[in-house]
Parts: sequence; C-alpha cells; structure tokens
Amino acid sequence: MANIALTLCHMVDKMMTTYQKQLEQEFVTEGGMKERMTAARLGYRTNQREEIARLKQELEAANRRIAELEAKLKSAGLVLLEELTSLAGLVVIESLVYLVYLT
Repeated sequence: MANIALTLCHMVDKMMTTYQKQLEQEFVTEGGMKERMTAARLGYRTNQREEIARLKQELEAANRRIAELEAKLKSAGLVLLEELTSLAGLVVIESLVYLVYLT
C-alpha cells in the first residue's frame, strides 16, 4: 500500500512539474495576463482606427458623387425650373383672366 501511495506522489509531482514548466513557457512566449489584455485592447483600437479611416474615405467618395449629381441636376434642372416657372405663370394668368371674366 505504501508503494502505491509513493508511486502516486511521484506521478503527481511529475505532472505538477510539467504543468509548471508549461506555464513558465507560456508566460515567456505570450506574456502575462496584463500584457495580453493590453495587446487585445491595442488591437481593438487599431481596428477601430482602420474602420474610421475606411468610413471617412467612403463618406468623401459619397460627398463627391453627391456634388457631381447636384451639378448635373443644376445644369439640367435650371431648364426644367424655368419651364415650370413659365407654366406656373401661365396658370396664374389664366386663373386671373377667368376670375375677371366671372366678375
């Protein structure tokens, strides 16, 4: 019985020693918890900056496209606006003539 207990003690000692060496190796290669948390946070911030830069570029492209379309509307819309104004003027004049005719 003592031999079994001694064997179990040696097995547990070997397992604990191996586990401790593994933890030491992880600490050396990956750093401690604080270092990993800092790295994760810095990575998140970098991703945020990249996303913001990408969105700014998309916004600038959209604003340029809006300006182009507004210029096209302005050049084409002025003619339409003038036609609408003259049509509206005719409707007003016809309405006045009709009112004068009724009175």
